[in-house]
Amino acid sequence: MSPIYGDEAEIAPYRALSRSAVVSVVLTVISLLGYLFEPMLVVAVAAFAMGLVALQSIRRYPLEYTGRELAMAGTLLSGVIFVTGATMHTYTYLTEVPDGYKRISFGELQPHTFNEPDKAIPSRALELSGEKVFVKGYTHKSFDSLGKVDHFILVPDLGECCFGDKVTKPTHMIEVKIVNPHEKVRYSLRRIRLMGKFVATEQPDDPFGVGLVYYHLEADKVK
Repeated sequence: MSPIYGDEAEIAPYRALSRSAVVSVVLTVISLLGYLFEPMLVVAVAAFAMGLVALQSIRRYPLEYTGRELAMAGTLLSGVIFVTGATMHTYTYLTEVPDGYKRISFGELQPHTFNEPDKAIPSRALELSGEKVFVKGYTHKSFDSLGKVDHFILVPDLGECCFGDKVTKPTHMIEVKIVNPHEKVRYSLRRIRLMGKFVATEQPDDPFGVGLVYYHLEADKVK
C-alpha cells in the first residue's frame, strides 16, 4: 500500500460540535433567572444534565464530537447556579416572615371541592380572617399603566399577573390596601412580600371591575 503524502496526510476527520453542549450553555444562561424566580432553578438542573450527556458523548466518540470545554462550562456553572440559588431562596424563606405574622399561601385559600362542596371559600380562610399574615404574590396586570399604587389586586403567579387573557378566579385574588402612606408598589414581574391584617368574607365585592374578591389585606409592610 502506498504511503499518503502532501495535503491528504493533513486531512483530519470532521468532528461536529456537540448539540448537547450548546444546549447546556444556553440553558445555563437562562437559569440565571433562578436567582429571581425559584422555579427557574429547574432549568439549571436541565442544563447540568445536558452537560453530562454532552461529556459522555464526547468521551465515547472523540472522533465524532467536539465541545468538551463548552460542556464542562455548562455543567459546572449550572451546578453552581443551582446550589447557590437554592441556598439563597432557602435562607430567604426561613428568615423572611417577621415576628408576629403568620405565613399564608394562596393554596390555603382555595375551596375544597370534596370536603366543602357548597362553600365558595374554605373554612381555613375564614379561620385566618383577622390574623396578621405574611403573603407573597404579584400585582394584577390591570394595574400596569397606573404607576405606583397603594390599592391593587394581588395574584399568586406570573400567569395571572402578566400573561394571558384568562379570567382570574375569585380565590386567586386578594384586594390589598397599603395603610402606610409612605409605601406604594408598581406593577412589575417582581414578586412582592406583604404583611398585614387579612380579612376573608363570604360576601364578595368587585372593587376594580376585574372580578369578585373574597379576600382583603390591610398591608402595613411591603418588601
